[in-house]
Amino acid sequence: MQRSSKRIYSAGSLEAWFELLSRDWEEQFSASALRRAREIYRLGEILEIELGDGDAIIHAKFDKQPHYAVVEWGESGFSLRTSMEDIHAGKALGAAGLYEIEELVADEIPPVYTESTAPVPDRVVHSLAGSEQEEADQGRELRLALSVSSRSLRLEAEWIEADGSASAAFPASAAAEGTLNSAERETVIRLTTHAHRAGFFFEVRDGFYYLRGVGPILSFLRHELPRWKDQFPIGQSNAVGLLCEGTKRLELFVDADEAEEGVRLNWNFTIDGKALALDDARAVMRSGSEALILPEIGIVRLSQSQAHWVAEWRQNMGSDMTRVVPRYMAYSLFGIGEVEFNFAPTLEAWKRKLEDNSIRANGMIANLRAYQAAGVSWLHRVFDSECHALLADEMGLGKTLQALALIASRPLPAVPSIVVCPASVVPVWINEIRRFFPEINPRVLRRGETFLSDRAATLWLASYSQLRRHKPLLSEVEFGYAILDEAQFIKNPDAKVTHACLALRARHRLVLTGTPMENHPLDLWTLFQFLMPGLLGGRRPFEAMAKEETDAFIARLRRQITPFVLRRTKDEVIRDLPPKVESELLCPLTEVQQREYAGLTEQAIDSLGNDLDRAARKKAIHFFTLLTRLRQVCCDPDLLPWVNCDLDASGKLNILSSKLEGIFAGGHKVVIFSQFVALLRRIKQLLNRDYPGLLLVQLTGKTGDRDKPVRQFQDTPGPGAILVSLKAGGTGITLHAADYVFVLDPWWNPAVEEQAVDRVHRIGQDRTVFVYRIVTQGTVEERIKVLKEAKEQMFSRTIGGLRDVSVLLRHFGSLRDLIAYDLQYSSGFKGGDSPAEE
Repeated sequence: MQRSSKRIYSAGSLEAWFELLSRDWEEQFSASALRRAREIYRLGEILEIELGDGDAIIHAKFDKQPHYAVVEWGESGFSLRTSMEDIHAGKALGAAGLYEIEELVADEIPPVYTESTAPVPDRVVHSLAGSEQEEADQGRELRLALSVSSRSLRLEAEWIEADGSASAAFPASAAAEGTLNSAERETVIRLTTHAHRAGFFFEVRDGFYYLRGVGPILSFLRHELPRWKDQFPIGQSNAVGLLCEGTKRLELFVDADEAEEGVRLNWNFTIDGKALALDDARAVMRSGSEALILPEIGIVRLSQSQAHWVAEWRQNMGSDMTRVVPRYMAYSLFGIGEVEFNFAPTLEAWKRKLEDNSIRANGMIANLRAYQAAGVSWLHRVFDSECHALLADEMGLGKTLQALALIASRPLPAVPSIVVCPASVVPVWINEIRRFFPEINPRVLRRGETFLSDRAATLWLASYSQLRRHKPLLSEVEFGYAILDEAQFIKNPDAKVTHACLALRARHRLVLTGTPMENHPLDLWTLFQFLMPGLLGGRRPFEAMAKEETDAFIARLRRQITPFVLRRTKDEVIRDLPPKVESELLCPLTEVQQREYAGLTEQAIDSLGNDLDRAARKKAIHFFTLLTRLRQVCCDPDLLPWVNCDLDASGKLNILSSKLEGIFAGGHKVVIFSQFVALLRRIKQLLNRDYPGLLLVQLTGKTGDRDKPVRQFQDTPGPGAILVSLKAGGTGITLHAADYVFVLDPWWNPAVEEQAVDRVHRIGQDRTVFVYRIVTQGTVEERIKVLKEAKEQMFSRTIGGLRDVSVLLRHFGSLRDLIAYDLQYSSGFKGGDSPAEE
């Protein structure tokens, strides 16, 4: 390009800089600084250079601000001073100035020298010094040739002899070196200066210059090559002409054919309808989204979306161009939509069968309702398609019964199967087997047992903790069916129990859970890593996409999992189940609660600051402790370690007591849930005080015999209450003797709450169920409630659940916005007064 920089110099300074620049000054700069320097040089951003005998001042302007760099040479090298605050940018400016000075020296130094140490390859320097030809000899012509060599642009230089023959200008062998006259020396210096400045490097082994990287090569061909042609005769291969055509877009399609153990995928990369050779195709696979030089074609690149897809595939499956994959992986690829797939007619039929949305029973199975028989038929269809299934029916619809019916209707002789579930649910499976499927032979896995002790058609029942202890034995056996019940227990992909479940080998794999996604899409990824490894891609790219929670990600996730997931709600399939009426009781804080809540919020903002993101990420322990303390205040200030107060200091206990009076008077039973066991103890005190003689039982994680309080509550006539910790009450129990439910501390996860409520609203319930959630007004509880309502859409868009608490960072501007108490809800009641219901 045309240079417009101002140049101030003298003949002496030119000679001095000619000698100085013969040194390998680039070694004193980083590769990134040199790349930026060449960009500054090529764009002509140097405004002025002033040369002294041993120093230079370089002037430039960036972002309309003037800057300078001063280069000073000493005995030990040069030093650099710059006006730029960014030291790396300052170094780039200094190096760009040196490139500009090189051009000045090459343009202005006369072609005859008495001595020179110009920046040329070492062997050429040796031959220059030994030149014996006359100074006036015009010398030979230097001819250049450009060619393409595997991602590089190669520069070859030859001397054209008087007889028309050619010899290498920079021979690889020392024996081939000749001598140069002054004109030839000047030509070599000029070439090496230009090559040096353009980013070429000299390879001593073959005597060629190379320029690497698609960006630098294109920049050279477009901006530098025309100027070179004014000074040197240059020939170029057809491949160089192809590079000059710019970047060409590749097309990708995949042929999918039947294989003995799955589907064989054959990758095809084409350009203008012509398929790439296998080696070129492999190079494209490795290059990802980067532009690539193919000597016979030019510069090629995949589209950004296809490159992303190829990179994801390589991360999961490697670079095999003809890989055989399980059938489910082929379906996963079909669903992406970024790549054209051509698959065999038999695979087309398989895909249509898999995508058949109809769910119908192919013959009724004894003991099953129609929708349950249809669920078993759906499982048969998925397994017949060589895939695996997630049965995600809503709580209370009989997933256990459907799984047992599957095993009974399609037994695998002489092959053991296994059910993994929470320890509290093992008795449920045993009872269901004895009641409905006595032909199944269950056996509970206990410490010290081995799967090798019974290889018959046994159905092993293992708790998650027992399976983890038996993990070393899992490699010894392949099960017929491997079923995970309440599979949300493996939602953490890093947990040891998850690793144990992933180690299970089975012909058919089945997941049972009414809450497949409790908090985060990664829950789903983990379940499918058990069912069909690789279906949802690698963990890191999945998490990266899930973090954005875009419509495109949700749509893709839904496409990939829909054929393998069956989820039905009670409203859809049970016409005779009574309704569930859900209400919120908004409750103001008492004066005690207000005082403690305000104190906690002010202390928190003083210690954590008002930056919500920093508090949640940098001071996570203190942040989550704060949220727990605020929730405790909202429930009952007595839960705080430093507070000792009466029962009526809690607005929630007051409103609960007032509601229960009419319920017990009508002879009804009540289930009261809380995540805080200490709050359940306070409620027990309240009920003993206000309703002496009432049937009152409790179920927490520390309850040894869970069946005893449940049976007592279910079988005792008349009014009563059962106090249940939310976690303990989420699985393995039926409480349909009750028709009223209170959730004392609704919080982040509606899926967990629904799981608990459905202990009451399930098959066998013949009365309307009333569910009350008590929420304190103007507090963090109410803000989470509003956010939760907005985020619940994600459940229906995929399968279910909310994101984890990182979603707070996108919905609240500051810590104060999240936690501060809204004084408009201050009622002034102290205790004993029942707050007005809204």
